[in-house]
Amino acid sequence: MLAYAQLSAAMALVGANVAVGKLLAEALPVPLILALRCLLACLVLWPLARLIEGRVRVAPGVLRNLALQALVGTVLYNAGLLAGLRLTTALEAGLVLATLPAVVALGSAAWLRERLSARQWLAACLAAGAWRR
Repeated sequence: MLAYAQLSAAMALVGANVAVGKLLAEALPVPLILALRCLLACLVLWPLARLIEGRVRVAPGVLRNLALQALVGTVLYNAGLLAGLRLTTALEAGLVLATLPAVVALGSAAWLRERLSARQWLAACLAAGAWRR
């Protein structure tokens, strides 16, 4: 139950992020928003990580993977999200973002070689297709 509660809280934050992102995208340049988000995350998460985990040694390969994930999964994602929010409403953006289950299913099948059941593929397709009404 704890995992479900944490995932639900994360999705609530994602929803709030879209609405706040819309406001920010209308008022500030996208690169400035990205820089401020990164700075704020570092200021909050670095001390929290040190408090919880202590000093951690990270292998160079893991560090490269983290840097690539940060670039693609954070910077480019947020740049695309904020640029898109300038051209659409927060509601429409949230509906488009609802295709995430289908994208995750495709990514897990392509890159992680996970085998999805027909039921899982159907659920992902339904999630992706629901916003087109």
